Amino acid sequence: MARVLWLLMGWMALGPLPALAQAGATVRGHIAGGAPDSVVLSWRSSPLDAREQRRSSWPDPQGGFVFRLPLAGATLFQVSCGSAETPLFVEPGDTLRLEIVVSREGDKFRFEAGGAAPSAALANAYLAEANARFADNEGYQVLPDNIQLYEAPFVSFLDYRRTKQLKFLRQSHPERFTPAFRAFAEAEIRYAHANDRLDYPVLREQVVGGAGRNQTLSTGFYNFLGDANLLPGNEAAASSPQYLEFLLGYAHHQAEAAGHPAGTAGFFPAAFGAAGRMLHGAMRPVVQGLLLRECFRHGHLAQSQALLDDYAAHALAPPAWVTLLRQDLDALRPLAIGSPAPALPIGLTTLTGDTLRWPALAGRLVYLLWWDTQQPSSQRERPFLAELHEALAGQPIVFVTLGLDADEAAWRRRMLTLPVPPGYHVYVPRPQQAALRQAYDLTTLPAAVLLAADGALLDPHARRPSSRALRDDLRAAQGRAAAYRNAASSPPPRTPAH
Repeated sequence: MARVLWLLMGWMALGPLPALAQAGATVRGHIAGGAPDSVVLSWRSSPLDAREQRRSSWPDPQGGFVFRLPLAGATLFQVSCGSAETPLFVEPGDTLRLEIVVSREGDKFRFEAGGAAPSAALANAYLAEANARFADNEGYQVLPDNIQLYEAPFVSFLDYRRTKQLKFLRQSHPERFTPAFRAFAEAEIRYAHANDRLDYPVLREQVVGGAGRNQTLSTGFYNFLGDANLLPGNEAAASSPQYLEFLLGYAHHQAEAAGHPAGTAGFFPAAFGAAGRMLHGAMRPVVQGLLLRECFRHGHLAQSQALLDDYAAHALAPPAWVTLLRQDLDALRPLAIGSPAPALPIGLTTLTGDTLRWPALAGRLVYLLWWDTQQPSSQRERPFLAELHEALAGQPIVFVTLGLDADEAAWRRRMLTLPVPPGYHVYVPRPQQAALRQAYDLTTLPAAVLLAADGALLDPHARRPSSRALRDDLRAAQGRAAAYRNAASSPPPRTPAH
């Protein structure tokens, strides 16, 4: 249940941005059995805002604390105390008491409702217990073990888990929940099942060696998407983070079914268009906005800008969301695919004593490997770089390593101690290193960047030479660069107006 429990945290009501304002709720609590620690509530004010909102309360000497929360609608929080945490579902008008029991056997949360209505306490007691039974139990999770199963036993595992979850829900007296929480709880179970099934082919390919994406799938594997209870546009399920994940996965699936696999130039425009066609209510700007954030990080800059303009004009999104997305794109623009690569140092001398002239490399892909040759992790890449060069002989690809060592003489000695890999090898003088680390966001070394033939960024976070998948990436890169140019010059799919 909790795989993406915090993805939609704080955004539970349909309509405009439900910031913490308007109606009220009160959460009082007490910490028992241990030294009082701060209690923290965290949430996101919008599904498009990556920044987490936090509110803290320091217990009094007796361990008591209180939160007074002005709410615009039902809101899902995370409450944390020390290493213990649990989800907290709060609706306007709730008065809830939370007891945090600290013990060596593990911290526990107990809920009591204030006033006459016990529904808030029942809902949160169910949520905490469901998390403990299912989310915190590896036996009910896809990873690490169940993804190893073939299709039939994997689907049986999902069906079994759903049966156990629904049984627990029935035993928890759902008729005493509020309609909002009951819809949330039912949707979490239904869409967790759908999401794990939808993700199975891709996830198994990533985790299980030699498992092709469609190698073991039956002809009717995706027939479950025809279930009327799963139809996108099911706004009654909008409070569920699992439903939001399903909508994103469904848009991805629609793009791939239309012939635009993930990682290709047409993927994000196709997914964005699919979301616009299948959603007509308040979830459309949410899902299209999240697809935009993915495109900003993994798609072409020209596509991102065109889709964002379409979103602003036609998605019926709150203006604050459009502003957030524009800020997000502006922050990522310098290292977005399709942006001109940040300036590289001029006049660098290679190991052979020649001056590296960047313009002479134009017309070919350029694979840049930033490393510190004194680090074992960088030295590990040397033999793989030589193998890579040999495997791609004859391809229009140039390999350049840039040493970011603290000392040039030490870099030169290290480079000449072992066989020198093919390609160009240069040292970046110390005064220029800090600016380059910042410009290319080099937080760890080694790191790789792939430039297109025109000097634009093609992959700002390319795989290292030791990754076998890099060979396929580079073989496909020429066609990918051309496809991005063509896609960037084509208009995006228009969002239907409603």
